[in-house]
Amino acid sequence: TFDGSQLKVIGRVNVSSNLNVGNKLFVKSSTRIDNQLSVKDKITGSDLSLSGTVNVAKGLNVNGRSNILGRLSVTGGVFTPGDLSVGGTIVIPRNQSNLINTGSVNIDKTLNVSGKVNLSSQLSITGKTFINNDLSVLGHSNIEKSLNVGGSLNVKNNLRIDGNTNILGNLSVNSK
Repeated sequence: TFDGSQLKVIGRVNVSSNLNVGNKLFVKSSTRIDNQLSVKDKITGSDLSLSGTVNVAKGLNVNGRSNILGRLSVTGGVFTPGDLSVGGTIVIPRNQSNLINTGSVNIDKTLNVSGKVNLSSQLSITGKTFINNDLSVLGHSNIEKSLNVGGSLNVKNNLRIDGNTNILGNLSVNSK
């Protein structure tokens, strides 16, 4: 029925061509679209549920917390101006990626490294250091306090001692 300003339809409406709405379209119940939905401006609402893949051509801005219940794959870079918290393990595949940090790294528990560690600057250690195998030092070594050796000390080149020397055992000197 049409009362001159409003059309009221009770039952189904089938439109076989285009439907042009000049202002707003209000739907009180669920809406099913069997083909493609194109939106020119923006979608506004409280909840959005999608059961397939979502492709975003430009950017995605999310205000509030985001929960991803499956796996997150990122093919470009990831930037966060704040903290990044990971509740599980971070795995960086070998020979595929590098982890580059331009600030400080603080580790509260144990650091386990199964490969080489290359340091291009100083290493400062507070506390005891245990080396369970050989230690090779290329260059000068400065020990500012005591050096205690629990086994043999082999010097392959010259030995220079500035200060007093106390030997509490035998001294053997062989010359060639």
